[in-house]
Amino acid sequence: MNNAVDEKQSASHAAQQLSPLERDIWVESQKAPHSHQFTVALCVCLRGSVDVERLKLVAENVLRAEAACFKTYHDNDGHPTVRHTSCKIVAELFEFADESGSAAFYEEWSRHSWNLSRAPLIETAIGQVGTSVMLMIRAHHIVVDSWALDVLSRKILNVFEGREALPQSSLHDYVENYAAKTPSLHGAALQQAILEVAGTVNAVSPILFSKSGPKLSSSQRYRRTFTVSAEDVQRALDLGMTPFMTVSASLAVLLSCQYGSEHFLLGVPFLNRREADITTVNQRANTLPVSVQVSHAHTLRDVAVSLKRQVSFIKERESIPFGQLVSEIARSGHNRQLFDATVSYLRYPQSDEGVPSSTHRSTAHVHAQDAVAIHLHTYGKNADVCGEICLNSAAFDSECHASVFLDAFLQLVDGFLTQLDKPLDQVSLLTYEQAETLRTFEEGPTKPYSDKDTVISLFQAQAARTPYTIALRDHDHKTFTYAELDNWSSRSPQNWKIKV
Repeated sequence: MNNAVDEKQSASHAAQQLSPLERDIWVESQKAPHSHQFTVALCVCLRGSVDVERLKLVAENVLRAEAACFKTYHDNDGHPTVRHTSCKIVAELFEFADESGSAAFYEEWSRHSWNLSRAPLIETAIGQVGTSVMLMIRAHHIVVDSWALDVLSRKILNVFEGREALPQSSLHDYVENYAAKTPSLHGAALQQAILEVAGTVNAVSPILFSKSGPKLSSSQRYRRTFTVSAEDVQRALDLGMTPFMTVSASLAVLLSCQYGSEHFLLGVPFLNRREADITTVNQRANTLPVSVQVSHAHTLRDVAVSLKRQVSFIKERESIPFGQLVSEIARSGHNRQLFDATVSYLRYPQSDEGVPSSTHRSTAHVHAQDAVAIHLHTYGKNADVCGEICLNSAAFDSECHASVFLDAFLQLVDGFLTQLDKPLDQVSLLTYEQAETLRTFEEGPTKPYSDKDTVISLFQAQAARTPYTIALRDHDHKTFTYAELDNWSSRSPQNWKIKV
């Protein structure tokens, strides 16, 4: 395969300014330069007989042909620049004893943190577990987005099968079904679009969550995966609902109910690719604010339709650089962070014919400034939609609180179609187990209280049973155990007598 990017030639490229989209990610990444939150990853599991050594060679050659692999980013006295830097491209090989081991490896491998001044910022690895082979690709989001990783994986697998990197039939499908039909905005048209979007944001209080700290937990209790089956996708489409409408409306209703806000913003990443760059391996995704309004008199359908209308409005303006929009809004004194909940939905083309049978897992992480991030992806039309919801541990008091939030969200998604036309004040947010627990509480205690007990004696008994359990948490997140409260309350009357 001819290497389109010669390493010596790439080293000679002079420093260039970042694109507006690169600059937006650069600014955010400098706040947490050693975090894995800007890593995007893809794992394609290939079934059947696969020549691992040949796949490794093909993967390395395909990556060497991509200019994005040689990009590096540098801070020159506060002015970020991008250069093309020579580097070695090596696909590592791994062998695993079982699927649980390979899954754990990919989970950790996808959490890589990067040095933006060192190439390559795209890496690939090949894993073998039994008769299956894993093609894994990871990158920093500043060089590619999730769409580009999928394009890159298709190029590798097509070349592996002895075909063109992207056959003409695939190119036609990309352009016909996925490329944006509206041109990118420039000049006066861009400025007008920025003002129009800013007008939908100015009256909205953006931040729903307060965060206790910057550290992100890797605990699985802050994440859930879920699937919307192809059958449910078709049922929803018959009722005028897309998977994105179902999931984003479910999140909007939950946020409104739990945080008491009727007008807020969701961040939605837009593909932002036109015919010229629909199959380019680079970063084009652009996350923009979508206005959400929720009222107790609304139905789930009302919220979903309103979201669709707002997304269509932003879609026509998807090339607005996020940083320029934020700067415009900041001039009017509004918060520079517009949202802390995001929902992304990527509908990839079906796998090319002739490529080995495969399953895919696309990975992106919750960012420190976000509280909730939902990632949806599917392949082809009306197929299963795979989803993952990730919570920022700093935005939730405890794993228990996060777990309740996740349960309520999945309950809404699962029951969305059956409750589609109910007023929101009649929509259940409780799982069956939660409803049963609440019913038990409503029926009263199974054991009557003693006539001799008082509130004080009951508290002292609880303190004796569970002295180290947290009994109280104040607004600064300081905690007190039952033992600490019992000791404090026992001393207080004596102190009062002394003061008197």
